Amino acid sequence: IVDMNTRFTGIAIHEWLGIGIGIALFYHLMLHWKWIVAITKRIFSKLPTAHRIRYLVDILLFVDMVVLIVTGLWISEVAMQQIGLLPQRSRFFSVLHRLTADWSIWLVGLHLALSWDWIVINFKKYILRPITSMTRRQAKQARGQA
Repeated sequence: IVDMNTRFTGIAIHEWLGIGIGIALFYHLMLHWKWIVAITKRIFSKLPTAHRIRYLVDILLFVDMVVLIVTGLWISEVAMQQIGLLPQRSRFFSVLHRLTADWSIWLVGLHLALSWDWIVINFKKYILRPITSMTRRQAKQARGQA
């Protein structure tokens, strides 16, 4: 959302953040590649409706993000010039970029909502549990040293 307002970030930061988001998207897909392959293989067989909906949202989000990133690179004013490429500005690609940016907000929100249980479970497992166990160790050490 921060990256959507170029008046807030400036065009150069907006473009480089967009490129960074594209890299993060690629990494996210690689982390979940096994799920993507497994669901894709089973999409036309017996599968819970929730999985089908999530898969559809994820496909729409993927297509939206690819179009968003490609159009962003195509209309780039700063980042592409900094690496020696001179893309051509186009009203069509500018409008398409704005539309896909708006859609991405809704689709990311829906993606997060549909994945919320998984997010909470893994947040507890990989963030809260290590912090609380570290805090307990420190408390035990402090009592032992007192």
